[in-house]
Amino acid sequence: MYFRYLRQSTILSAIFLTLVVMALVNIISFWQSDFSNNRRYLRGSNRTYLSENSSPVFLNADNKMSKKFLYLLQTETCMPEHLKNANAIGNSSSCNCDVLILGYKSSCNEASPEHVQHVHDPNTTWSTGRNLLYNIAMKRTTKYLYYIYLDDDILLKPSWENDREVNSDNSWRFFERFLLEYTPPVGITGFCNANFVPSCKRPDKPAVIRIQGLFDAAFNAFHVKALPYLLPYITKYEDISWWYSQHYLHGFATVNFKGEGVVSNEAITAVNIKHRNYPRRDANVETLKFIMQDVVEIVKRKNLPEIVWRGKKVTRVVLKRRDCSCYL
Repeated sequence: MYFRYLRQSTILSAIFLTLVVMALVNIISFWQSDFSNNRRYLRGSNRTYLSENSSPVFLNADNKMSKKFLYLLQTETCMPEHLKNANAIGNSSSCNCDVLILGYKSSCNEASPEHVQHVHDPNTTWSTGRNLLYNIAMKRTTKYLYYIYLDDDILLKPSWENDREVNSDNSWRFFERFLLEYTPPVGITGFCNANFVPSCKRPDKPAVIRIQGLFDAAFNAFHVKALPYLLPYITKYEDISWWYSQHYLHGFATVNFKGEGVVSNEAITAVNIKHRNYPRRDANVETLKFIMQDVVEIVKRKNLPEIVWRGKKVTRVVLKRRDCSCYL
């Protein structure tokens, strides 16, 4: 009886050991196929994908370009008056820029400066309109260092009282110089969802910071070499919320640039001076999780080379800024 029990125990142990070995083999196989071969890593709470392509793309300034900036704007018809000023984007020599404008209500029939091109399409949403501008821009023979998307209800203002470096007359040029100095994959400013900037003194903190949380889409500058990693906008949820496409873009920036590519100059604030009705809905936890998973799969399919930012380094990281503040 004892030997029969021992033999049965040995058989059960062997079966258990076999099952354990098979489970370990499956785990190791999954790890190698899904993580090692695809070179995926966990970085914080976000999954980061690194391409198999071994030839990195180096992102830095390019002084050979004749014009540095292309502004891409959606508006009802023609360029708004507050943007026509030479201190903004109304003069090509002051901004060293061209401007591409989509009129989504009607065609613009007024005379425009040579650096401004108008197109018209009444069948666009916010995201599809930006994609239309992107497609037109990519067909241009002129290539720019930065492609700067802005909504037509945006003003740039200095963030702090009596700032010696920036004022309302040079906010646009100050931002452009920031892009040329730091050459970030994505360049932004502070953002205020109201027609004012709070009066406050410049904080004893660096003005240029890295943003790891979601950033507003109203005023975003994209380096020319970063464009394939970020655009076009994903429009699959445009009928639910126009905000979701920016969640995708934030995901692409997080994954492709490992949480280091979004850089803000907080000395300037982009002020939202007008509000319109459109589909909007805050993304819940499950939606955000799905979007991030979708982002990883899209990045995997693109299989672009790893992108290396060689611009001026920024050390301070901010997960979320307070609304209309200076700046934490």
